[in-house]
Amino acid sequence: CGRTTRTAGGAGGGAAACTTVLRVTTELNFSKSTMMKKMITNGAHDGMKSTYEIYSSVLKRSAADGVTALGDEISGAGMPVAFWLPLEKDKSHLMAKSSGCLRLEFQLLPPGSCRTLSKGGAPAVDVGADDEGDDEANAADDDKAEPFELPAPLGGVELLSLTFDMGARQLYKLLFGQQSEFAAAFAAEKKYTELEMTPWSGGQRTVSYMMPSTRLVKAARATETQTCVHAGGGGFQVDVSVATPDVPYGSNFTTCLQFCGRTTRTAGGAGGGAAACTTVLRVTTELNFSKSTMMKKMITNGAHDGMKSTYEIYSSVLKRSAADGVTALGDEISGAGMPVAFWLPLEKDKSHLMAKSSGCLRLEFQLLPPGSCRTLSKGGAPAVDVGADDEGDDEANAADDDKAEPFELPAPLGGVELLSLTFDMGARQLYKLLFGQQSEFAAAFAAEKKYTELEMTPWSGGQRTVSYMMPSTRLVKAARATETQTCVHAGGGGFQVDVSVATPDVPYGSNFT
Repeated sequence: CGRTTRTAGGAGGGAAACTTVLRVTTELNFSKSTMMKKMITNGAHDGMKSTYEIYSSVLKRSAADGVTALGDEISGAGMPVAFWLPLEKDKSHLMAKSSGCLRLEFQLLPPGSCRTLSKGGAPAVDVGADDEGDDEANAADDDKAEPFELPAPLGGVELLSLTFDMGARQLYKLLFGQQSEFAAAFAAEKKYTELEMTPWSGGQRTVSYMMPSTRLVKAARATETQTCVHAGGGGFQVDVSVATPDVPYGSNFTTCLQFCGRTTRTAGGAGGGAAACTTVLRVTTELNFSKSTMMKKMITNGAHDGMKSTYEIYSSVLKRSAADGVTALGDEISGAGMPVAFWLPLEKDKSHLMAKSSGCLRLEFQLLPPGSCRTLSKGGAPAVDVGADDEGDDEANAADDDKAEPFELPAPLGGVELLSLTFDMGARQLYKLLFGQQSEFAAAFAAEKKYTELEMTPWSGGQRTVSYMMPSTRLVKAARATETQTCVHAGGGGFQVDVSVATPDVPYGSNFT
């Protein structure tokens, strides 16, 4: 249960404030009689008290992170914040083509951890502050960059030759940017697992992953050493050495790859059209043998055939990723459900974002179809998002929390009180943090408790189901818990959510909820 108390503004015209008290109580409901009832109850209460100490700690941290609306002051380098923004058709400030809801997730990074914007809204190459290509990567304008001549290809085979309607920096960022999701998308398509990437440092980074087993070869780890030879507005070159020591004869050779991009620019037409640029991507390969073997020709042919097949998939994923694009604020946003992202450099005291310090702001956003989100409350958080057909939905969409009816806390459950905390926020915002479908609090708490396989159904009819695996202890094996959460009331004045937790696989778990 949560209940909000509001204080009027002071005589000096100060803003009204509100606090919300959160109370969590519990009791066990036995469906079967057992002589162990008292022992089970005491043990469960002790366990829950311990659990809710952790819950309290994680919740306080999550509440402190806060939900910040665009225009609020942004401070604290590295602090992730998020908010929802409702869209209406033809709102020129975002040029949205259709109504819906825009979720913005952003993080203020300290100066030096990001790059200046290129024209397309993408950051200049983010290969690390001490990268050899860094001077060119920070060129203010790609149009003024020196032309880049492609180096000689490697002596094996050509795997790719594709042309993209974007500059070299943007293509480089898509392929090798530390924030790019392309590598993960390609790994998922190839069923690679355990993907890990080190940050760029000194012009190098390491990428490793597990390749799946085939009919002939067992699962094996691949480790790539990526070296940025050149990165600028005119083009780039990245050399990659791939070690796969656990494949047959894998200790005899490494696979070398050369990624090159070269940008060509066309001047604007006589009618004053904008200049355009395209970038050709070429990928070539060869095998470098460190040990002599009679199987060299067979290994080379087999490796080339496998890489050709792999880079057909690489090409397909890359084309999709390039088509998704990187959209800058002010560009047209279309295609419900299409995630897009961009970087925005900040300078001190820029009033349009009210940033307190310089740095870089990363925005990740997604346009959702109408009906999948709620209107904003005053704090920048959506009104309660418990599902379109939820019983609490009318109150959850109240236009102004200050006008909400007071909410009286119901009688507590008959077991023990697990929590009684006060937060400097309204009931809607606290409800959203605890139970909002987009909130990350549940995942943070599950991680702290080492719960796995966390799953949440969407809210429907005022209910949702949350399930997870609880880890084993010295006395109890790992077991699944399934929560049925029911929203009894949700409004600006307060909320009540009743939760029934079933744990049938713990000792005597079939006797109670």
